[in-house]
Amino acid sequence: MRCKAGLFSRFVPLSPGDITGLTGWWDASDSSTLFDATSGGSAVATDGSVARIEDKSGNNRHFTQTTAGARPLRKTGVQNSLDVLRLDGSDDFLQSSFTFSNIFTLTQFTCFVVANATTISASNFVRTSAPPALADTFGFTGFFCVHNTNELLSFAQFSEVTDTYAGSAWLVVAVTFNGSNLSMTVNGSSAGSAALFSIGASANSANYAIGRSLGATFFNGDVGEIITYNQAISTADREGLESVLMDKWAIT
Repeated sequence: MRCKAGLFSRFVPLSPGDITGLTGWWDASDSSTLFDATSGGSAVATDGSVARIEDKSGNNRHFTQTTAGARPLRKTGVQNSLDVLRLDGSDDFLQSSFTFSNIFTLTQFTCFVVANATTISASNFVRTSAPPALADTFGFTGFFCVHNTNELLSFAQFSEVTDTYAGSAWLVVAVTFNGSNLSMTVNGSSAGSAALFSIGASANSANYAIGRSLGATFFNGDVGEIITYNQAISTADREGLESVLMDKWAIT
């Protein structure tokens, strides 16, 4: 585990649950959370389709897919011998029954995404509720996507932070909104921040999905883990959890 210099310099979180405000945790490497039926069913076999990924936060915010042909696959031993969700970029996604206001607040949030985009194309979303162009229509919306060639994008209403990304590389992306600024780090390094000068009066009413935007664009690649908080966690906690995730997924 990566640690800051100095003996016992600070507490380093060992798990997402060590940080206050955890609202969701979806971990494709944990086979006990992947099922072949939306209501549960049996554990997904290697290369089998995933109908349900369960929330490890204890909040029961599960993602499901009722259409068999639109289910991502469980691929085993992909990154650091860990399993992932593989989405085909055509129609694969997992849908939730919860909205932005169920996992975040309008004033603060933090989220982590561990993913690898196989291809980069316009509006290739990892996890979001609406593309940036629709942010003013749907209010305070998503937080991270692969948007265009060589670009990562985190966004809220009328605020964007971008970073260069050529694809086919595993990333830990952390996005934080502290009430006035949106910031993004990629593999522990800052990708910048932007002031949020306008915000929707109410939370987004659209249900969240993994791999699909409201504009019906789809993610092509692998998703390892997604973690969400309803607060802007401290820099120390963010760095600690980034270290944990980068070690877990062997990302440098």
